[in-house]
Amino acid sequence: MRETKRRNQCSRRAHQKDASRNGRPLLLMMDKKIMTRHTKDFVATTAMKFSANSTTTVLDPKTTKKKYPEARIIVLDDNFNTFEHVANCLVTIIPGMSEKRSWVLAVEVDREGLAEVWRGPLEQAELYHQQLISKGLTMAPIEKT
Repeated sequence: MRETKRRNQCSRRAHQKDASRNGRPLLLMMDKKIMTRHTKDFVATTAMKFSANSTTTVLDPKTTKKKYPEARIIVLDDNFNTFEHVANCLVTIIPGMSEKRSWVLAVEVDREGLAEVWRGPLEQAELYHQQLISKGLTMAPIEKT
């Protein structure tokens, strides 16, 4: 490192009297190159010192970009829950569910035998699924998408 500094000082003295094409002293132009090279050396040696004494974790970009798993909540038809009970459960448990939409889904459950009532992150789906089961609705297992 000291040897590099000496070389840089000598080269500065030699070029102080010269001028570049645009009239600026060559020393100013060289300072940028010298500083850049010196800065790179400093960063490299500092990084080597720290990496020798500590552990580093390398993150794989493929694993960090994984999508959070989504899930579907499906209500099944049964013979003992009424339209009103199904619609009220959907309105009270699932956020953003309107009364009109809950009645449409209750009718779909009766006609088709099942209806997807919500789709979203798995963790929330598990919560809503358990709450609907606790209200007495017949539920299909959570479907991961």
